[in-house]
Amino acid sequence: MNAKQLLMLSLSMAASSIIGQASAQQATNQYVQVAEIDIDPAQLESYQAAAKEQIETTIHVEPVVLVLYSVTRQDDPVRM
Repeated sequence: MNAKQLLMLSLSMAASSIIGQASAQQATNQYVQVAEIDIDPAQLESYQAAAKEQIETTIHVEPVVLVLYSVTRQDDPVRM
């Protein structure tokens, strides 16, 4: 599985969770969802590009998503 496929799978799972929870909650409720993943070091650059594209698209397309970040650990950049 390449980085883009992994990103899409991760985001699809997150989106499914968000959609299910958003429909069950009122619009005024907010929550934070955290996912921790490990990236193949050889795929890190392509993963970061795919993540950036997906984040930008999600923010513009999904009205329930207020903010979406992809962060890395300074001491281990392949751990997200």
